[in-house]
Amino acid sequence: MMQSPRPVLRPSAIKLSVPADAKPIFVKAHLVPYALREKTEQELERLQGLGVIVPVESSEWVAPVVPVVNQMAVFIFVVTSV
Repeated sequence: MMQSPRPVLRPSAIKLSVPADAKPIFVKAHLVPYALREKTEQELERLQGLGVIVPVESSEWVAPVVPVVNQMAVFIFVVTSV
């Protein structure tokens, strides 16, 4: 059975409003389960290739990558700095 390609959401500009006195939050990275590491890396590379995410050297605002698996694919939710 042939699988249809995954839908791609085109990135759009968003603006996050944060109070001026908000303190940055840095959450230490969680270990990705070994069984999901390769798929997670492939998905990150795919999202980077589409221009959905970009690598950064450092940021005051950080949240860990959380891979969520379903029957079709690995989805990754990432919170990045503005």
